[in-house]
Amino acid sequence: MSQIDLDNLTKTVYSKDELEEMADEINRRYFPERLEKAMPFDPYLFLDKLGHEYQWALISPGLQIAAMTFFSDSGWYVWPKPSFEPGDFPQERFFKKGTVLVNECFLRSKKTHHAEMFAVAHEGCHIIKDSRYFKEHSGEVASICKANDSKRVYWQRNMPTTELIERQNDYLTAAVIMPKEQVKAEFFKAIRWKKIPNEPVKFTDYMKRGISKLMKLYDIGFNTVKYRLQDIGVLIDPRLEVVGDE
Repeated sequence: MSQIDLDNLTKTVYSKDELEEMADEINRRYFPERLEKAMPFDPYLFLDKLGHEYQWALISPGLQIAAMTFFSDSGWYVWPKPSFEPGDFPQERFFKKGTVLVNECFLRSKKTHHAEMFAVAHEGCHIIKDSRYFKEHSGEVASICKANDSKRVYWQRNMPTTELIERQNDYLTAAVIMPKEQVKAEFFKAIRWKKIPNEPVKFTDYMKRGISKLMKLYDIGFNTVKYRLQDIGVLIDPRLEVVGDE
């Protein structure tokens, strides 16, 4: 039985095992069918089930900021155009506590679909994992998801707390979208290995085809799948920055 109680989370920093357990609990509560069968994760339905309103706005020129969640009533500066031009100035708008704000730039290009799915799911995970932290730190009124956050699923204990929270939330988001044992099994099935090895395997070009199959299966980006497989010890991770929980 899980030791994670989603309604009474008391920590700020978690181990990877705890984040994996939390991810399974999130799926078990909101999308139990996803633990039985590999399928895409619907982040907007996730927010609906959490009871949080979401809106679209140009919260940054381009996708420097992908999405954000307001943990207090607050204002934010919204831009007039999706890309910055000299003379452009943002205007402040008020947003209610609990609002998830998604960058409107996502609606303008199908190429950013996978980044949008990750960013919105990321905000839903913040609502579950980090509401207590933001409530206790009233000066930090919002969580902010930046571009390429799905790549940053490694951390060190000496990082600033807010950065640790973001990195761990990236890990949690990937774990919710791709449950650990399931995505491992699906990967080796996709590359037609009869047995799942006990040790990580070296990434080779022919594995790209298998990762592409998982992209379609989970409706998420290629690198997000690859990093997930690296982080759970399926593929050998070449990124020098990767560290453990110590």
